[in-house]
Amino acid sequence: MMKRRKSVKRCSGLPQDVSGHKCPSAAAPDSQPRTAEAHGKKSCKSRNVLPEKTCPPAAEARALLPPDRRQRSVEDHLKEAKKLKHKADATLDKTAKAISYLEAALAFVESAVAMETDPQTPKSAYTMFSETLDLIRFILKLKSYTDPSAAAHERDFFVLCLRCQSLLQMAMFRYRRDSALRYSRTLTDHFRSSSWSASPSVSRSSSSAAGSSLVIPQPVQQAAASYVSITALFLSAHETWEQADDLTHSGSGLLRELDSAVGPLSLTASMSSLVTYVRHGLHRIRRDTQNSL
Repeated sequence: MMKRRKSVKRCSGLPQDVSGHKCPSAAAPDSQPRTAEAHGKKSCKSRNVLPEKTCPPAAEARALLPPDRRQRSVEDHLKEAKKLKHKADATLDKTAKAISYLEAALAFVESAVAMETDPQTPKSAYTMFSETLDLIRFILKLKSYTDPSAAAHERDFFVLCLRCQSLLQMAMFRYRRDSALRYSRTLTDHFRSSSWSASPSVSRSSSSAAGSSLVIPQPVQQAAASYVSITALFLSAHETWEQADDLTHSGSGLLRELDSAVGPLSLTASMSSLVTYVRHGLHRIRRDTQNSL
């Protein structure tokens, strides 16, 4: 009589089946390893697949403005800038007035950037940068942002203005850098050639005292004055930048968040990068302080 073949229950995916048999941990030596997909069966070892978690956006990312991808002409930027400036002119509250003026300044900067690629514009980009710099200096005189009683976000606003002032001066210096090099060569050649000449003159303090004065040729005087004016832009830009750096730590932390979210500025940053950085900063100041610096 033939022996009945014992049936072995297949593994059900649990550590031990109902009959007490343990799931085999390895295949037979003479058998090829096979995957569960090849058999169309489930693997003995169960796997717990956890759903992927989406990381919440950073705090600074929530404050970012949507990118403005519209293509605007010089006239469009000037129209927006004048609109914001007229709004600031009519605003009585100094806080709201300062914010609107700085927003207008950013629009004027954008118009200057557009002028750089449009040679047909009647006003040069350098002139627009210069007039915008005057507007920034006016904003800084509206109120004191560094008093001991000033809030932290007031210093944030002050630093944003200083960044604008510094980078505007650097932009103006780059436009006049070649001229400064020419003036420098003119002055160097003059001093090397010992072109100083002495002429007798009478001292105003005493009618009887005689002396001599050095006469500088008019072209050299003009070159010296122009050279000093141009290099002053460069020196003032660095001094203003260092002043802003010193005040950054006394703010609300907004500037560090902007550095992480938008990217830090430097003295070699483009004017477009400046506009993006400051505009996001103003957006945060408006939101966090409800139009109160």
